[in-house]
Amino acid sequence: MAEQTHQTTQEPIIERPKLPDGYGVPENDEGLLQWSRVNDWLGEARVFWLATTRPDGKPHAIPIWGAWVDNCFYCDGSPETRWARNIATNPNIVVHIEKGIDLAVMVEGTVEGLVPGPEVLEKIRESYGSKYDYRPEEGALMYKTTPSKVIAWEEFPKSVTKFRFR
Repeated sequence: MAEQTHQTTQEPIIERPKLPDGYGVPENDEGLLQWSRVNDWLGEARVFWLATTRPDGKPHAIPIWGAWVDNCFYCDGSPETRWARNIATNPNIVVHIEKGIDLAVMVEGTVEGLVPGPEVLEKIRESYGSKYDYRPEEGALMYKTTPSKVIAWEEFPKSVTKFRFR
């Protein structure tokens, strides 16, 4: 397993998601969220929900601690957990945060196991330390989710926004 040394800091493309008629999603850009705001919500989140797929196709979801660093989600855990075994066979994942129905952020992407480089690890450790009585150790296996798409809203449907990553 290689040590990660690069960062993912690209800015996403911002647009409306395509939802079926009747949901009331505005047809203009008024009310679209800014990435910096959603990025802050992800960075401040204490609990993240992971959704993975079992090898037999059944869904699996769990709450987990994690860190949002440089536009990527990092978490740690034993490779023997159900979710880690799931991503070993299917790296597609959804990471979700919410605060009731008023605020939701869903991150779709792919996950890989790696050992973060020192600069990224320090940011991860700072994030964990500010939220939990725990900090991942140097050289520890971490799971990095690189987003392909993020859907978020603060007031549905007025602010529902899709962020696409290249």
